[in-house]
Amino acid sequence: MKNRKRFVNLRTVLSMVALLGVMIVVGSLLGMKLNQILIEHMEKQVTEQSKLLSEQIEQVIEIQFVQLSNIASAVEKNENNPEAVLQTVMQEREGVSVGVLKLDGSVLVGMPLDITKYDGVKSSFRGEEAVSYVAGEGMTFSVPVYRGENIKYVLYKKYDEEILADTFGRDCYDGEGQVLWANKNFEVVIPFVDSSYSGDFLHQPELQEGFKTIKDKMELSTAASTFVKCDKGRYFVFVSEVENYGVYTVGIIPDNALSDGITYITTLVLWVFGLLLVLFVIITVYMFIAAEKAKESDELREAKEEAENANKAKSQFLANMSHEIRTPIHGIMGMNEMVLREAQDENVRGYAKNIKHASENLLEIINGILDFSKIEAGRIEIEEGAYLVRGLLNDVVNMVAPIASKKGLEFEVNVDENLPAELYGDVGKIRQVMVNLLNNAVKYTNEGKVTLTVRGNLVNDNINLKIKIKDTGIGIKEENIEKLFADFERVDTEKNKDIEGTGLGLAIVNRLIQYMGGRIKVTSEYGKGSTFSVCVPQKIIDRRAIGDYKMALEAVEISEEGIRTAGFVAPTAKILVVDDHEMNLLVLKNLLKESKAQVTTCGSGKECIELMIKNSYDVVFLDHMMPEMDGIETLEQLIKKNLKKDSKIVALTANAIVGVKEMYLSKGFDDYLSKPIDTRNLEKLLLRFIPESKLKEMDAPKLVNNNKKESKSDGTDIIQGKNEAEQSMSYINQFTGLKYSSESKEMYKSFLQIYCDFAQDKIEKLTNTYECKQWQDYVTYVHSVKSTSLNIGGEKLSKLAADIEEQGMKYLDGDESKLDYLLNSHDKLMELYQATYEEALELIKIM
Repeated sequence: MKNRKRFVNLRTVLSMVALLGVMIVVGSLLGMKLNQILIEHMEKQVTEQSKLLSEQIEQVIEIQFVQLSNIASAVEKNENNPEAVLQTVMQEREGVSVGVLKLDGSVLVGMPLDITKYDGVKSSFRGEEAVSYVAGEGMTFSVPVYRGENIKYVLYKKYDEEILADTFGRDCYDGEGQVLWANKNFEVVIPFVDSSYSGDFLHQPELQEGFKTIKDKMELSTAASTFVKCDKGRYFVFVSEVENYGVYTVGIIPDNALSDGITYITTLVLWVFGLLLVLFVIITVYMFIAAEKAKESDELREAKEEAENANKAKSQFLANMSHEIRTPIHGIMGMNEMVLREAQDENVRGYAKNIKHASENLLEIINGILDFSKIEAGRIEIEEGAYLVRGLLNDVVNMVAPIASKKGLEFEVNVDENLPAELYGDVGKIRQVMVNLLNNAVKYTNEGKVTLTVRGNLVNDNINLKIKIKDTGIGIKEENIEKLFADFERVDTEKNKDIEGTGLGLAIVNRLIQYMGGRIKVTSEYGKGSTFSVCVPQKIIDRRAIGDYKMALEAVEISEEGIRTAGFVAPTAKILVVDDHEMNLLVLKNLLKESKAQVTTCGSGKECIELMIKNSYDVVFLDHMMPEMDGIETLEQLIKKNLKKDSKIVALTANAIVGVKEMYLSKGFDDYLSKPIDTRNLEKLLLRFIPESKLKEMDAPKLVNNNKKESKSDGTDIIQGKNEAEQSMSYINQFTGLKYSSESKEMYKSFLQIYCDFAQDKIEKLTNTYECKQWQDYVTYVHSVKSTSLNIGGEKLSKLAADIEEQGMKYLDGDESKLDYLLNSHDKLMELYQATYEEALELIKIM
C-alpha cells in the first residue's frame, strides 16, 4: 500500500513538474506573442499618426500656395505696378523673401534667384505649383503668374535654411516624438526640432536597416513604420509621403511614449497567466488524488452552462450594440441631410457628401455583421378599405395617359363591364402596382401601343381582380425573365443603358402583390413586346356592374373640350392669394372675378402672416416655392401662431406629379391646385371650401363648345389669322393662352403685358444666379418661368423650364451628375425666353 501511495505521489510530482515546464514554455511563448502583437499594434498606430502628420504638412504647403496664388492673381491684375502688390503682402521677417521672376530668369521685383538650382521654379515656368529645396540655402514655394492663358512671370517665396525648423518644424506625442521633412531622395529638408536626434543618431546601422524595411513596406502604401532597437534605446520610426508635393515626413518616437500603460497590461496578463498556472496545478493535483468521475461531469456541465451563458451574453451584447450604434448613426445622417439641403457653400456641401457616404458605408457594415438587425427592411402594412373601381381606373388612366401620349404611344383601356362597382382592399397599393407596371411598359416601348385590361373572376363574396398590361416594346430575353423581380437587377443593360432606373420597380411590385396575397406572371417575346398579368383577391362591397367604362371615359374627354362657366357667386367670401410673382397673382385674381368674392393678394409668406393677423379669410391660396419663406414654412408659422383657425389653405404648385397631394395634406394643407390653374378644378374647390351661407346660385352651369367652326369665344378672333404677323407665331400657342385666361381676350392681353413687363427682370435674375452658381435661387426662378410661360401659351419655354427644374432639384438633392445638364441648358433657356418675350410683344401689338 505504501509503495502504491509512493508511486502515486511520484507520478503526481512528475506530472506536476512536466506540466509546470509546459506551462512555463507556453507562458514564455505567450509573452513573446503578446509583445509582438503590441509592437504590431503600435506600428499601425504610428503609421496612422504619420498619415495625419503628412496631412498637416500638406495643409501647410497648400496654405503657402493659396497665399501665393492670391498674390499672383493680384500681380496679374496690376501687372504695371507689381511692386505695390508685393509691398502689401511682403512679410517683415528676417530669412523670408518674396519676388517675381521674368521668363528669362531675371528678377522683376524682389531679390534675384538662381533658377538653375531650384528645379521647382523651373516647373512653375511650365505652369505648375512647386516646392524646391537646396541644401544650405533653404526652401522655395513658387507659382506661375498668368496674362490671360499665357504664363508671364513666376512668383516665389523663399525661406532661408536657418529658419526652416522654427517655421515648419513639427513634433508629436506631446513633444516626445520628433518629425523632419525630407525630399524624394530622402535628403533632409527641415531637420528635427531637437538636434540630438540628427546627425550620428540617424546614421546608426539599426536605424538605417529600419528605414530599408520601411522602404519595402511603402511599395504598397504611402506610409509605413517599424520598431527598432539600438544602442541609444528602443524607437518606432516612420515615413509618410506628402501627396502631390514630393515631400516625405520622417519621424522618431521613443517606445515608452507609446507603450506606457500598454506594457502594464502585458504584465497584468502575464501575472494572471501565472496565477492561472498555479490554480491549474492545484486543480491537477486534486484531480490526480481524488480521481472522481462525478467531479469531471460537474466541470463538463459547468463548462457547457458557461458557454451557453457566454453565447447569450454575446447575442445580447450585439443586439444592444446594434441599437446603440444605429441610433447615433441615424442622427448623424439626418442632421447631415439637413446640411446638404440648406448649405450654400460648395466646400461645406462637399464635406457633407463625404460624411453621407461614410455613414452609409458604416451602417451597411453594421447591418452585415448584425444580421438579426436587418428586420428593419421589408416592413409593409396593408391598409384596406372600400373603394370605387371606376375611381381607381380614372386615377390610373389620368396618371399614365399623358406620359404615353407624350411619347406618341396609343394607350388602350379594356374593362370588363360586369366588374363590381365597389370593392374592399388596399386601393393605394393596387394603384401603385398598376401605375408602376404601366409606366414600365411605356418606358420600354418606343412605338405602337400599351394596353390595360381589367377583368375579374367571382368567388362567392370575393373576386380575383385580374390586371393585364401588354405592350409592343423591346421585350425580354427568356433567360432574363427570372431576374426581373430581383432587387437592384436591370436586364439587358447594354441595350437599355439610356433608360434611367435603379432596378427596384418590379421588385417592389412583386412584394406588394405578395403582401396582398396575389401573384404576378410575365410572358415576353424579345423584340416584340411583353405581357404582365396580375391577380389580386379582393372583397366585394357593391355587386352592381361598373358598365361601359370606355364610353364613360370618352364622354369625359368630350365634355372637357368645352369651357365650363361659373355657376355661383360669393360676394361676401374673403379669399387671400399669396404668390411672389405678380402675373400669378393677376391670373388667379381674374379667374376669381366671376365669383364676385373679395380677393386680397400679397407677394410673400411674411405679408401673408401679417394679413392673417389682422383679417380672417375663408380660403387662402398659398404658393409653395417662394424666396425667403416658402409656402410650407408659412403654413407652419400660421399653425404655430394659431392663425389658420377656420381658413382653408390651398397649396399652389407647378408640380402635378403622383404623390404631391399626399405630401401637401401631410404638411397641413387642406388641398392643392397645380399651376397653370384649371378653372373647373378651381370652381370645384371653391364650392367645397366657401361656407354654404356665403354661396349664391346662378343659372345652371353650361358647357360652351369651342370646337364648332361657327362658334366663337371672346378671344377666338385673335386665333383665326388676320395677318401674316399672327400666323408667324412659333413660340406662343394662343389656344393654350386663352384656355388659361377663361377664353377672355382682354384677360389674355393683360397676362401678356404683365409677362413682358417682368421678363427682362427675370432674365437678369436667371443670368445673375447662373453666373454666381446660386443654384437654389436659380431653380426657383426657373420654376416661376415654367408656370408663367404656360399661362400665356409659351409651351416650348415652359417644357424646357420644367426639364431644367426637375434636373436642378435632383442636383440640389445631391446628384452631382445633373450639374452638366444645368450648365448646358442655360443658353438655350435664355434664347428661348428672349424669343418668347419678343413674340409676346408682337402679339400684344396685333391684339
